[in-house]
Order: sequence, then structure tokens, then C-alpha cells
Amino acid sequence: MEQIKSRTITYPLRRLLFLCLGLIIMAFGVAFSIKAGLGTSPISSVPYVTSEISGLSVGTTTIIMNFFFVLIQIAILRRKYDWFQVLQFPAAILFGFTIDVAEWVIAPLPCWGYLQAWVYCALGIVLSLVFLHHLAGVREGTIAAAILVGQITKQTNKLTKKLEAAVLR
Repeated sequence: MEQIKSRTITYPLRRLLFLCLGLIIMAFGVAFSIKAGLGTSPISSVPYVTSEISGLSVGTTTIIMNFFFVLIQIAILRRKYDWFQVLQFPAAILFGFTIDVAEWVIAPLPCWGYLQAWVYCALGIVLSLVFLHHLAGVREGTIAAAILVGQITKQTNKLTKKLEAAVLR
């Protein structure tokens, strides 16, 4: 009976520990992606851009975005919403805070140029393969984004420059 009681106590603690470890690894992945300057994952792109616009940290904008997602879940599911899922709020706070800490930790690491950026990108890939045993987040959308985003950005930059020149004259 003691052994069963001990197992029921330690199991949630182990799960919590693994959740925290996973959030830390993901946060460092986000931080290395930002540091490399080769682009962020699709889910991190909105917090990254809103942090650039607002001046808030990427971690803070990640927290805000995740809170928004949970509130949308509640609005959509209403009575079917499982209130245990409210625990997503503290997880979002921990993740956002950890992103900011990870960015602070790796800030002193130099990024001299394009080659160094690819080293950071490779580090993110290695972390993914070692800890997750697969390349996380890379699918057809990633490849489409890699091919199309630059081309679309090039075209919209041309339009934006023309608009800016016309408006600011």
C-alpha cells in the first residue's frame, strides 16, 4: 500500500519535471532561432514580430499569445471546456519566462556572421534530435515557408517602399 501511495505522489511530480524540462529545451530552441537570425518557427513568429513592434520581450508576447489561445478555447468550447486545462496559464507563464531567461543566457554568445548563424541553427537541430528523437517542427509548411516567405517579403518590400515614398514625400 505504501508503494502505491508513493508512486501516485511521485508520478505527477515526474510529469511536472518533464514538462518543465521540455519547456526549457523549447525555450532555448526559440532563443537560438532568434539569435541565429535565420527565422523562427511559425508558432514563435507572431510573438517575435509583436515583440519587435511593442518593445516587449519575446517571452512576454509568448505569454500573451498563449493566454489568448486559451481564452479562445474557453469561448469555443464553453461548457465542454475541461477546467483542468486552465493549467495552461501557468505553463504559458513558465514558457515565456524561460524564453526570456534563455535569450539572456545566450546573449553573450557571439554571432559573427552567416556561418555562425548556421551553427546555432544546427545546434537547434541537434537538440531536437537528441531530446525528441526526431526533427521537431519541420514539415511541408516549414519547407513552403522557407521557399515562399523570402520571395513574398521581397515583393511586399518593393510595394512598401513605393507606398512609403509616396506617403512621406
